Amino acid sequence: MNTGRHLRDHLVDGLEWLELIGRQTRALRAPVPRTRTFFGDDSVAWVGRLERRDGPLGALLRHRWTGDSLLTGDRTDPLRSRAPVDVLLPGVRRNRERTRFRAFRLGLTGRSPLAVAGVERPDPTTATTMVDGPEVQRRFREVGAFVVPRCRDQGSCRREDRVLDWVVEDMLPGRPVAVAERQDAAAEALHLLAATWTRLSLRHRPLPSRVRERARTAFAALLERAPAGTWAHGVPEASLGARVDRLLASTRPVTVGPTHGDPTLSNLLRMPDGRLGLVDWELARERLLGHDVGKVLRTTPDPRALLPELVPPDPVRAAMVRVDALPWRHQVAQALLVFLSGWEHRHRRSVAAGHQAYAVASLRRTVELLDLLTDD
Repeated sequence: MNTGRHLRDHLVDGLEWLELIGRQTRALRAPVPRTRTFFGDDSVAWVGRLERRDGPLGALLRHRWTGDSLLTGDRTDPLRSRAPVDVLLPGVRRNRERTRFRAFRLGLTGRSPLAVAGVERPDPTTATTMVDGPEVQRRFREVGAFVVPRCRDQGSCRREDRVLDWVVEDMLPGRPVAVAERQDAAAEALHLLAATWTRLSLRHRPLPSRVRERARTAFAALLERAPAGTWAHGVPEASLGARVDRLLASTRPVTVGPTHGDPTLSNLLRMPDGRLGLVDWELARERLLGHDVGKVLRTTPDPRALLPELVPPDPVRAAMVRVDALPWRHQVAQALLVFLSGWEHRHRRSVAAGHQAYAVASLRRTVELLDLLTDD
């Protein structure tokens, strides 16, 4: 029956990009190119033979920030497409000028399950971080602490004056971390990150002055005009502001190396053998190691309980002593402050997308963490 509802423009756009990707890579190529029928609702598209709420879709159709169902309405009229995937999820960080998505070939016909990530370049001449992510992903995979999907192929494609970077990788057969095991999974993730970094090449250098100044300016703005609900009861604004100023004035070295970029609980999977899988490598690059530690803590039910375990692995600690680096907790705090440099832009974007409560809670959690990490 015709409902008169068509796929949203961003879903159609994603399917058109996926058709181009399918023509570029052998990893997604079917024996015979074929057109299939896709349906969707306001926020997800799926190939017609799939039942929306059953089978392999159950773990995919959740908002990665809020956990809410992505099924927001009645299904649309059918759309014919040659996109070589079964499910398309627009990225939560997309905007009107920039496409971002993840798509999945579920292996329903005996082919290997694969995941596809695509990010449009803001400037067609400048590659996104997705271009460098697979190299960091490969290094984490070789260490073997986490289960890491293998990158099958990567590239870029063009439509008129638009360019999109893409990656095709194995789809891990894991399940999302259950609510009841999130605290233990976060502790395990911190342990596995430490185990990984002991096997990788790391450097120590001071945080650049321009980065420290930008972080100081952003935190001052947060003190001045924080959204209502940002400051939790018991967090002393004046005292925290003074501690932040002292920390950002420090020129002691911090530890830099390969990082995932977003090892939050939403990107962890519990594998059938009990190990932890780590997915979504589009932000992976060299940066402060404290960034990944801070990201884990921000999504941990009780970060305070993990503070006693917040110590660098022995080889990293020895290197820190040699160069008189910042204490590990202060390195994590500095990384959180660098992350907060973009708080206003992220907050406006989340509010515009209808996630104001989550955006405020995220800011509040980060401020609470800073208070804990700098309370000497």
